[in-house]
Amino acid sequence: MSESQAADEPTFILREERNRHVIDGVRAVGILLVVLFHTVLGLSQLLPEAGLDDFIATFPSTLNIAWQALGSEIIFFGSGFLLSYLLFKEHVANGKLDLHDFFVRRISRILPLYFVALLLYAAADEFDVDLDQLLLNLLFVSKIFGESTIIPVGWSLELMMQMYVLLPFLVMWVMRTRFPVFVMTTLVVLSIAARAVALLAEPGAAEVPLYAFLHGADVPDVMADLYHLTWFRATPFLLGLLFAWLTIFRGRASRATLGHTGLAHALILGGLALVAVAGSLPLQDEHSFLYNPALGAIFWITFWTFQRFALVLGICLMLMPCFYATHGLPLACARVLAWKPWGHVSRNIYSVYLFHQAFLIPGAALAFWTTDADDVTTAATWQALVIFAVGAVLSVLFARLMTRWVELPSQRFLRDRWQRTA
Repeated sequence: MSESQAADEPTFILREERNRHVIDGVRAVGILLVVLFHTVLGLSQLLPEAGLDDFIATFPSTLNIAWQALGSEIIFFGSGFLLSYLLFKEHVANGKLDLHDFFVRRISRILPLYFVALLLYAAADEFDVDLDQLLLNLLFVSKIFGESTIIPVGWSLELMMQMYVLLPFLVMWVMRTRFPVFVMTTLVVLSIAARAVALLAEPGAAEVPLYAFLHGADVPDVMADLYHLTWFRATPFLLGLLFAWLTIFRGRASRATLGHTGLAHALILGGLALVAVAGSLPLQDEHSFLYNPALGAIFWITFWTFQRFALVLGICLMLMPCFYATHGLPLACARVLAWKPWGHVSRNIYSVYLFHQAFLIPGAALAFWTTDADDVTTAATWQALVIFAVGAVLSVLFARLMTRWVELPSQRFLRDRWQRTA
């Protein structure tokens, strides 16, 4: 492993409390963007066509990212980074990975709350679930076989579970290869290329505007696949893998290099620019310059190929200076992300992710002062923000209870019985 041998001695940045809080901040931002997206998506399904057009027209452009379902990308990156970091750390300490204990930890983390969510959402749908659907959901492969998920966000849990199975084997491969950076970069490129190939095969699908989906148009099959299937959504996990390797095996070099304030500031600003390009375009506005026919299929194929990659790359560029910041803009960015209240959201992120949509309902009842959906014909931005705020707060409060009384006890029970090492 020539690159690894030439790298620094391993350094583990998450031993520093501030850096752990920085990752909490990134994860919290990701889940709150998910809640915000489901808020505006829910309103688009609730409002009549004229009311939806008015809502979109008056929605502030500074919140364009709310419409673009990018929060899950941030969560995927955070998961890929944290798991890869822990796997690399274990490999450095032991010279190998204990796959048995790794999968016990993942299963004990995911399955108990997942089963609770399956039961609750199936009950809400009056248990209108057939056996095949239930089996595919339990195996985390329903989208691969074209089946719907019982849990509204179940597709993303399936995607994460599939990547969790792959990650330890990728880490072992990376630790054994002579060219780890080349291998990981190639995997990232291939994951992006898969999206491009799928879009080039059906170029017209890429041109179907987002606002048409909001108005109830059918989503082309290829666009649904790009959203739901692991081989099209692996990029943030793979970037998390690469980022974890760089922070551990190039950490000292990074700290020395980023001691130059100019470079650290350039990375922060460059990262912000990429995030802005990825998330600030008014895709929801049918009158936007984006829908000028002159832009054509090539523009949209390029955009849908690289949008999510650009977002996560931007986050990586910003995070590296934050980890090693001592002054200036990087330190200010690190302090914002390390704001301790983010930890309350991050530590309960799984429960928030599973159950937040249910808590948008009382938020809507409060914002519109009615429980009759037929009474809601218009919506203002402030009402959307009330729904979002109420839904987010109630979700976190409920998640803390679920974490305390379901998630943590079940984890301890399963790990005590199945895990071989402490």
